[in-house]
Amino acid sequence: WMNCHLHEFRMGGYNGTAYGPVGPEYDFGDPMPNDEAGATVGQVLSKEKDKLDYVYDFGDNWDHAITLEKTLEFDGGPAARCTGGRGAGPAEDSGGVWGWENIGAIMADPAHLEHEEYRLWLGLEDDEVFDAKRFDKGGVDEILSEMY
Repeated sequence: WMNCHLHEFRMGGYNGTAYGPVGPEYDFGDPMPNDEAGATVGQVLSKEKDKLDYVYDFGDNWDHAITLEKTLEFDGGPAARCTGGRGAGPAEDSGGVWGWENIGAIMADPAHLEHEEYRLWLGLEDDEVFDAKRFDKGGVDEILSEMY
């Protein structure tokens, strides 16, 4: 995603401690979360089994559960790296889980009436093949290396 939508991190469930963007442009009458810029992942997830919920795009409602499974001694390699995953990352404004599944089904069927429309929407090149089930671990590690 391109950070185009509101998001929030939360520890301790719905009534727990929230972190997110702050400022007058984010004041919708609800209690303001803690400033996410003032917290690191290491501060929030400090011991094994700590959990954090992350919601991206309050319309599409991409809900993630993040658990610190294990801490390792720093080996001089990348500070953050992907250990695995599944499926292609969903596109912005794809309609949440159900919309993204629908797009995957359309893209798997070249004869579908909306196939070409979604090829354009996804920004695919003429020779590019889209596979909603393909996970690009190398691509994720590349993004993480730019961030950390």
